Amino acid sequence: MARTLTIVCAVAMVLIPGTSLISKIFWVSLATLSVAVPLLKLFRGKRSDRGGYIFARGANEYEHRLIAKRVLKRDLFPNEVVHHINGKRSDNTLRNLCVMDRHQHELFHAWLDWKKKKSGRYPTFKEQKRVLCEDYKGYLLEAPSNFNFSFRTNKYSPVRRTFVVQKSVNSNHRYSEDYSQKLFSDLRQERNRLAIEKNIPAYLVFKNFTLEEMARQMPDDAASMANIIGVTSEKLRLYGDHFLAIIWKHRTNQDLNKKRSV
Repeated sequence: MARTLTIVCAVAMVLIPGTSLISKIFWVSLATLSVAVPLLKLFRGKRSDRGGYIFARGANEYEHRLIAKRVLKRDLFPNEVVHHINGKRSDNTLRNLCVMDRHQHELFHAWLDWKKKKSGRYPTFKEQKRVLCEDYKGYLLEAPSNFNFSFRTNKYSPVRRTFVVQKSVNSNHRYSEDYSQKLFSDLRQERNRLAIEKNIPAYLVFKNFTLEEMARQMPDDAASMANIIGVTSEKLRLYGDHFLAIIWKHRTNQDLNKKRSV
């Protein structure tokens, strides 16, 4: 639209009698630049959409998604997105790209907005990378060998496929659905209580996936809990004792019920 107005103004200045030579030269030059710059970008093979995403050279595909496919050596799944960590959509260097689940991506942006509102600034680049990996199951393309992939169906939305990244140290862990719904419910209630107490969103304490893993693995100490995805050292320090106490109580009740049934 702006380019069209520039060209119209240039033509008008040339045709209107009495316009000074300097004005004619100025508007003709401006119109020429408005046409030449996009053509130069096209000639160089770099195109971008209105959102600022770059198209790959010679292909009708976004450059950041093409890079992700080449690094992963596979096509991206329908629920996967490629996130620009520093917020610059034209920066498609490997250190700035992270593959993650679409829903986790939405939650991460909500966390960014919350941090900005709370502290007046966005988290540092280094902090964002750490949180993406530890809390939102992100996959940094600059370090493709650090993680293994597994997939599971989200229990709360049977149609949706959830993208799960597991750390290599846990690659032998077998996934199953055999966990106590009662324990999961108790853990979730404690999570919600802590969130209200600290006036933060519940998922910033622990997400449902992490609570499910707690209910499944039932860790008996801090070291065991630290191996669960989503339990960072800071969260372990702040909330670990609360959830370990609930798990211990649940395990004790289980043992009592077993003894009574014998």
